[in-house]
Amino acid sequence: MADDGVYAEEVSVEEKKAIVEKFLLDAPPAQFDAVLQDVRALVDDDEITTAVADVACPKHATQQSLIVELPDGAGKGIVCEASSVGDSKYIAPSHGVVFAFDSKKHNVENVEPLGDEHRNTDLEEFRASVGKAINEYVANHFEHGAGEAFANAGSDKITIVISSTGSSAKNFWSGRWSSTWTVSVDSAKTGAAVEGTIRLHAHYYEEGNVQLTSSLTHSGNVSFSSAVEFGAAVTKFIQDKESENHVAMEEHYKKLSDTSFKDLRRALPVYGSKFDWEKMAIHKLAGELTNAK
Repeated sequence: MADDGVYAEEVSVEEKKAIVEKFLLDAPPAQFDAVLQDVRALVDDDEITTAVADVACPKHATQQSLIVELPDGAGKGIVCEASSVGDSKYIAPSHGVVFAFDSKKHNVENVEPLGDEHRNTDLEEFRASVGKAINEYVANHFEHGAGEAFANAGSDKITIVISSTGSSAKNFWSGRWSSTWTVSVDSAKTGAAVEGTIRLHAHYYEEGNVQLTSSLTHSGNVSFSSAVEFGAAVTKFIQDKESENHVAMEEHYKKLSDTSFKDLRRALPVYGSKFDWEKMAIHKLAGELTNAK
């Protein structure tokens, strides 16, 4: 029985595991380890927390399209569903490698050349073209971003993943912009259907805890007459949609600032004018001088 006389229902092991998993998978960008530390203290059961974290850690990295640095300055890879080839191994086609990633240690290991067993060779020319164009787009528009195009063995589609993460612990914020696009090239190889989802996850936690998540989908078609034109056309489509999304988000924030956020507190005191703190200081000083006489 709890101290206030209310009977507290015992939480089962399975319920604890579900709670831990929920917290970890919802961890904001760049804050998985901090959330894990807090959850470990909250649950007070290392065995449960460790068991769930072992599964949730790689799952969270994949869901977040985590960017990793390849060894020897070889470039960036993206840990995501499209890059996964099983056994904690991922491909980075733009760099021609397969790498293992330890999500708990955040280490890239066992980098090997990428073989044809992981490629759809019929689409490789188109994948390489859009991969190059996407990397140029990301370099020009995302300060901490990475982009990659995949044409995996066993798939008749090209998947494009863009991810960018920013964080500042001293300023109490972190955020991630990511998008995933699938491109279906027609049999004549002169047109393609493009579908994608843009996701945003922002967290601000100075003296509070405010999170924003957004997910928007887009679709359309592009035309081209060569692999080079394919890369440019698909990248332009993605850039246009992401720019539209960016502008819409800015307009939405402005609207919130002008309307909803103002409703959370009074802009002015009840009597309708700002409080003059300077005048108050003068009155306080005068009162102190009077009392000192």
